[in-house]
Amino acid sequence: MSYQDLPEELKSVNQWGLYRKEWNDTSSRYTKIPVSAMTGRHASSTDERTWTTFDEALANMEIFDADGLAFFLKPPFFGIDMDHYQDEIDLYEQGYNTTQLGMAIEAMGSYTELSQSHEGIHIIAKGTLPGDKSRQNQDGDKVVEMYSTGRFFALTGMSIMGHKDTINAPGQEMIDHVYNTLIRPEERPRLEDVVIEHNDLTKEEVIEKALASNGGANFKKLYDGNWQDEYGSASEADLAFVNLLAFWTGRDRYLMDEIFRDSGLMRDKWDEKHGKSTYGEGTINRAITDVTETYRPKTEAFSVVIGNGDEEKVYPHHDYTDQGMAERFYERWGDKVLHVDSEKSETTFMVFDGTVWKRDVERVVHKLFIKLSDIILETEEPIMPPEPTVENYPDQKDLELAEKNYSKDKKSAINAFHKFAKSVRTDKGLNSAKKLLASMVNVDINIFDKEVGVINTPDGVYDLATGERSDNDPKRYFTKSTLIAPDKNLEPKEFKTFLNQVMLGDADMVDYLMKFVGYSMFGNGEEQEYVLLYGNGRNGKGVLMSAIKNALGDYVTAVNPDTFMDDGKKSTSNNDELARLRGARLVSVSEIAQNKKLDAAIIKKLTGGGTFVANEKYNRPYEFQSAGVPFFDTNYLPQINDTSEGIWRRTNVIPFNLTIKEEDVDVNLGHKLETEAGAILWYLIKAATKWRNEGLGPVPYAVKQANEKYHSSSDPIGEFIKETFIENEAGFVEGPDVTNAWGQFVGEEPDDYPTRKMLGSELAKRFKTKRTARGRGYKGIMLKEGVSYTFKIPEH
Repeated sequence: MSYQDLPEELKSVNQWGLYRKEWNDTSSRYTKIPVSAMTGRHASSTDERTWTTFDEALANMEIFDADGLAFFLKPPFFGIDMDHYQDEIDLYEQGYNTTQLGMAIEAMGSYTELSQSHEGIHIIAKGTLPGDKSRQNQDGDKVVEMYSTGRFFALTGMSIMGHKDTINAPGQEMIDHVYNTLIRPEERPRLEDVVIEHNDLTKEEVIEKALASNGGANFKKLYDGNWQDEYGSASEADLAFVNLLAFWTGRDRYLMDEIFRDSGLMRDKWDEKHGKSTYGEGTINRAITDVTETYRPKTEAFSVVIGNGDEEKVYPHHDYTDQGMAERFYERWGDKVLHVDSEKSETTFMVFDGTVWKRDVERVVHKLFIKLSDIILETEEPIMPPEPTVENYPDQKDLELAEKNYSKDKKSAINAFHKFAKSVRTDKGLNSAKKLLASMVNVDINIFDKEVGVINTPDGVYDLATGERSDNDPKRYFTKSTLIAPDKNLEPKEFKTFLNQVMLGDADMVDYLMKFVGYSMFGNGEEQEYVLLYGNGRNGKGVLMSAIKNALGDYVTAVNPDTFMDDGKKSTSNNDELARLRGARLVSVSEIAQNKKLDAAIIKKLTGGGTFVANEKYNRPYEFQSAGVPFFDTNYLPQINDTSEGIWRRTNVIPFNLTIKEEDVDVNLGHKLETEAGAILWYLIKAATKWRNEGLGPVPYAVKQANEKYHSSSDPIGEFIKETFIENEAGFVEGPDVTNAWGQFVGEEPDDYPTRKMLGSELAKRFKTKRTARGRGYKGIMLKEGVSYTFKIPEH
């Protein structure tokens, strides 16, 4: 039979193209590639613009070196593809029509042809398929597919016994019968009855394992949003991808949703309401009920090790309720798990890892509930009803009846026990138990990191006043720890040499700087001071802060410089960065931009142990006190407009005047200091002890000089008063004399200084005023001798 003998109804529609066979090394077989009969380029089974008429396709088949005609399926047409049915084809040609193949051909009564391999058939008919499932593996290697969109048939024109002329519409009842017989769509279980067995992979692990699997190429296409060549619609691709996610996540709906939202398939429709749920929720629910097998990785230990509870302890029985499940958890691990109120439940559990309390980002609570399910099955027995006895039932008939009921009750008790143990493996049971557990272990966030004068390390807790060590203890509620244990046996030679170099050999400067770091480690805010590490170029500031961070770990809190800058707009009550200051010790602030203004109010509040309001994302606003010590690492000093003593007595400029030539830079210094981190930590602990015993001590000359220069540049009026006047209770200076003295002070560049109006306003704040015939004057000061009054300041 030739293509010209195909049914006229098929030839009359514009659903035609070509196909070309290409060898696939991966599958070791030929793959049929759809080709546009109009251009010779790739065609798509979902893009009708690449389809054409039968006549054009037939005419251009040889021109474009195609292997045959392609018919693209589109309603009302649907196709049945039966592969590897050679035995049943032979039987059908001998007159036997009771096989699967024979039943399908006779029921459809429509055009049927042999496939390319002669081992299968194509049937094309008209109607509506009753379900979305399109493929079913049969006995042996037989496969049946039924679809109406997103596919094409590579037609051969080799019709089978009398089924060559007609495209039949067999009726819905007959289509349903064939579909249900061959495709066998399984009845979906109710969502609430599905037992969820999460495999506890993280999002990144799911994607990594899926991409590395045999089906990784398909997963990547869907993840990237490239569905058009394989699927009839975006919705069909959505379901295919979500089915893959159900397999790889162990049907974890939250993780499935998170990964889908990251994928190229995500669009607004995902969150559209379709009935009581959104389209996305419905798609996930369907996948959870459809996917019966999930990926089960080899069991690995948690990085947060908690264990199974006290294995020697005999735990009491609890009832078969969510409350009972939560109580079982609490008895085993209640001392290692806490909960902090927030708007986001999954990350507000805290777990103790042996050193610190940390947010449960590894879903340890989730995993332990799954483990608890196994523990219950292994260690508990069903709560059985009392067995009837002769003493309770002296009458034989009553005893027999009681024994019969006992048998039923016993069976019910066993079933109830197993149902309860597995309930936590369902989303509903797990979430309910977690909520109840949360109420048992709930704490206020301010319970954490309240201790001052100590530092938590992987080796234990060190008293900074004495250097003495005690064991790590969950009841001390630390969320911070150093990265390493202190090393008392190693001398930090590289670090000490480095300090001596950057401080230009000034031992007093090294001592002062280290005691400042030690003071910050205490967290008590006693000195109410902060530090500006100031200098241009390669001078060691960044290397120093990196070495301190490597030693102190969580006790160094990096904060955005803008948190401490005054832009005239921000509200300090809802800055997310402020939440980082809770429990902070050394606050690292790097690289202030030029011409920035310091927010003196925040600095004074922080260094004085003031109260802040944090408004973290997903957390309710909460108050906390902090006495962190800011260490600014900067090439530019911020402008301080606050002239009060309160800010200037807190300010310490530690100059870094060393400039290391590029050819002299030790590129390995960072690594050298990193290897000394444990020794540096012990060195800093000793510096903290020294601060406790001595205080910061005398301010080195270099710091005094830098402070005075900074103060002068930030407060020219204060510097003018200092250089021009003497304080005297009986003194009085008239306004014109002040103006002339100011002119002498500012010299030839008055535009770089405050105006006369600003000068008068500021002097009025600092001194009492009195009006005379010459205008306003100022009490309590006298002009120093030698100050000229003749210079006239320009008007500006």
